[in-house]
Amino acid sequence: DLQGRAVAFGGRILSAAKNAPKYINSPDSVIFRKGELSYGLNLAKNAVTQKGYSIVVEGYLDVMMCHQYGFMNAVAPLGTALTSGQLKKLKRFSNKVLLIFDGDAAGVSATKRSIELCYAESLIVKILPMPPGEDPDTFLRKQGEDDFRRHLGRAVTPVEFLLNTSGKSKLDAVRYIMNLISLCPDPLQRDETIRELSDKSKINELTLREELKNRGIKKQKTEDRGHKTDAPATSGREERLLLKIALSIPHKASSVINNIGIEDIEDPLIKGIFEKIKTSMKNGSGHNKGLSIEKLLPICSDEEQNLITRLSIDPGIDEEHVDESIEGCIKAIALKDIELQIRAAGESGDVKRLHSLLFEKKKISQGSRPLLKGGHLERPI
Repeated sequence: DLQGRAVAFGGRILSAAKNAPKYINSPDSVIFRKGELSYGLNLAKNAVTQKGYSIVVEGYLDVMMCHQYGFMNAVAPLGTALTSGQLKKLKRFSNKVLLIFDGDAAGVSATKRSIELCYAESLIVKILPMPPGEDPDTFLRKQGEDDFRRHLGRAVTPVEFLLNTSGKSKLDAVRYIMNLISLCPDPLQRDETIRELSDKSKINELTLREELKNRGIKKQKTEDRGHKTDAPATSGREERLLLKIALSIPHKASSVINNIGIEDIEDPLIKGIFEKIKTSMKNGSGHNKGLSIEKLLPICSDEEQNLITRLSIDPGIDEEHVDESIEGCIKAIALKDIELQIRAAGESGDVKRLHSLLFEKKKISQGSRPLLKGGHLERPI
């Protein structure tokens, strides 16, 4: 980690093998999240600050060779695509990043995705394509420090990189860059990129600015449509608390899973994790002893793993009153669900159903209606 403590193990295959992963890491845990750590950053952080930028390469061997030849500001993802979590850590030491990835189609695709993440974090980024068949490791071994230093001087901006790799479809590249600009929260960086795009593409700057303005209007309309209903607050807080209980008190996981209808969970990320918890426990990852987070993490996506780890690190659960917490969360979710049904019945003019729903809501609020039935949350009506 950043303090130089060993939190996991990582390896890279040295010779080609069929169906074997190129990189392998320890599974994510309470102390290790591969989406938030960069290989070598504990050694590179001072150099990143001194030089004013970080070099992001693809793999462990690239980092080792860069450091061996004096390029101490080099780091790498942990055998996966670059993540926003890793960039946030890098940003603490410098807001400038030099991306060095392979020049093949897969490398170009990975670079484009990394550029998007950099813009979303308001990082100033440059790209250095490697010669065909070369990476920093092989380049330094063959040609040495001086040639590599000269090669670093060939780094290009995202606009140059994207226009150069677009082939004949210049307009598609321009549209892609406009999307990129819209991701950036920094107005100065947006302005500078528009100026460069106009200069390199020979498209009028005012036209580009008008297009960016229209994209902002369309985005706002889309967001407004998504929030225009005066619906009751979502049950995200209760869903998150139930997930936190299942993760931090593993022997209560079955109680949570059995007493809430997963199909009723609104947050797609939390819903996906609950589905995987259910699958994990069905497959014998601790049905009798409770949930095993170590066996759950490998079947989850990076985003799911990040949330699981955050909730596991800081559970904040009062175990003495956990059953009341579960019941309270289920009650809150049920009330929000029935409020949506009440609104729909009112809008449709279904008076009979509206009266019935209002009666159900009163019973739930007063605690006279059982919420748990047959091991599942009993939906109102």
